[in-house]
Amino acid sequence: TAVNEPVVPQVPLMRYNQKMLFNEDDGYVDISGIGDVTGAFSWSIWINDIGNATQGYILGRSSGQDYLRLIGGRIQIRIAGSSDASFTPNGQYTHSNIRHIAVTRNSSNNLKLYVNGVEGTLYNGSNYVTGGVTNSGTSNIDYIGREIGVNNYRGLINEFSIFNTELTKTQVQELFNDGVALDATTHSKFIDTTDLLGGSYDFTDTSQWNQVSNATRTSATSITATSNNGYIRTLNSSFENDTRLYKISIQGSVTTGNIDLKSWGGQETYKTGITGTFNETVYAFTSFGGLMIVLTANTAVATITSLKIERQYLLGYWRNDGVTTWTDRSGVGNNGTVQGTPDSITIREGLNSNRDGL
Repeated sequence: TAVNEPVVPQVPLMRYNQKMLFNEDDGYVDISGIGDVTGAFSWSIWINDIGNATQGYILGRSSGQDYLRLIGGRIQIRIAGSSDASFTPNGQYTHSNIRHIAVTRNSSNNLKLYVNGVEGTLYNGSNYVTGGVTNSGTSNIDYIGREIGVNNYRGLINEFSIFNTELTKTQVQELFNDGVALDATTHSKFIDTTDLLGGSYDFTDTSQWNQVSNATRTSATSITATSNNGYIRTLNSSFENDTRLYKISIQGSVTTGNIDLKSWGGQETYKTGITGTFNETVYAFTSFGGLMIVLTANTAVATITSLKIERQYLLGYWRNDGVTTWTDRSGVGNNGTVQGTPDSITIREGLNSNRDGL
């Protein structure tokens, strides 16, 4: 009957988590590979720092141009080498408390910072201002817990997610969730489930598939190569004309040879050598306009039974998975690699493993 008694500890059934401890002198997580982010973006991260008397870089970039750090009782942001924007919560930052920090920038380059769901007043170098500060630089984060090898972070970090859109105050507060971290793939702004093709993959529809070379449309769902590297491609406008992340889900079958998935015009390759019956999901971080399906063998036939192109706002999402690899839960696959030989701590998992990890 103890199973039904929530106040009785079930010690044999409890799980334990190993968490990486950022110890300032050694150890950080390399997540380089996200690429430059122009325009709107957002960062969301949970921290619990260990009373660092100097400064600690929570996020950083190998070139020293971008960071989020603690310094002198303040939280400080720098984007693309611009002047620092500082925030002093309640006059002084309190160490050794769990904090949720969110940084957002909209399409008008207005930068804001939130601590525990509350928007902060930022110091722009000369004055404290409300409503954010202006910054138009290109953002790029390479490291968690480090900035070009100096003044690494000291404490615990968990639940870092980066979006290529501005999160609203309501969405920031949803992730904060009154102090209990929520999954970034099921909360806030993960993906636009609207199919950019409008649910259609009819290859005879010249309003969407009017670009064909060395191939023929044999039916609404099939194409046949008339020579090697025959292709069919969507209209250029099926992707937006700036750098965004797209999720492409495609199912079907190939007879003879194989197919490649590339960007419109072939500038970027997403997947090569697809054969037989397939069910693929690929991610396109591109501004090249659309999707090209390439048949790499003469007389090859590709039948597409399902195709969906969606815009994804979540560029990367990492939890504190210990001292080896931090899995990227966004689906993009940019797993973080732990560098150095940091310490780890083993804690008993409580009611909420993400928060308890801090």
